[in-house]
Amino acid sequence: MRAELNELTYNNIQNKFSKNIQFIESIRANTQRMYTYSSQGTSFNDFLLKYMEIESELTPKQQAFFNKWIDMFGIGKKLKCEQDSGVGIKIIVLKKDNQEENIVDKGYGVTQFLPILMNVVYCANIRKTTFVIEEPETNLHPKFQSLLADMFVDAHKTLGMSFIIETHSEYLVRKLQYLTAKGEITTDHTAINYIVDPEMCDYGEEQVRIIRILPNGRLSQPFGSGFYDEADNLALLLFDYPLN
Repeated sequence: MRAELNELTYNNIQNKFSKNIQFIESIRANTQRMYTYSSQGTSFNDFLLKYMEIESELTPKQQAFFNKWIDMFGIGKKLKCEQDSGVGIKIIVLKKDNQEENIVDKGYGVTQFLPILMNVVYCANIRKTTFVIEEPETNLHPKFQSLLADMFVDAHKTLGMSFIIETHSEYLVRKLQYLTAKGEITTDHTAINYIVDPEMCDYGEEQVRIIRILPNGRLSQPFGSGFYDEADNLALLLFDYPLN
């Protein structure tokens, strides 16, 4: 009986916790001119159907957030989803001069970013507030990897969203440091859990290193080797070679 009660309690806690969380995988969508109603290897096709159900119900604040960030990422001014009841859904970008362009022509990086942005406004609308995102920087230019930090901070401030992010992007972390030093966010807004390969841990070293961003933007302790120091190490190696 006790085991059954423990399992029931665990399931209740898990259900309450998971209802408020949206998981977004690292490979978020395929590049398609038409997203059919059957899966094409990612969860995006199914998500689009859910998004279409609430698209007309987005609040002015949610819609303004969405339009702001497709513009900031150079995608377009507005976006519309055209549904073909017999086939699927086309995603059309409206550019500055109101010309239309299919999302497939915008590049693979846009295809990976757009599901994140659409999920943010979708979950804000249905009152989900926590995201778990794998590698949001996938196929993005370094400038836009940095801009992700601005978008996440804006989503937190504007829409009340929180994020658990798995990343390998130095640019994303550096931008969070800068935003902290600038006063856009505080040290309480971020926590970095740096996970060390157990086979590379020195004796007595913690495998999970908890790093805080200090008010001046510096880190409370350094990352392990092979992250921030890799670019510097490569730059130093170049000095071993002549200029001509």
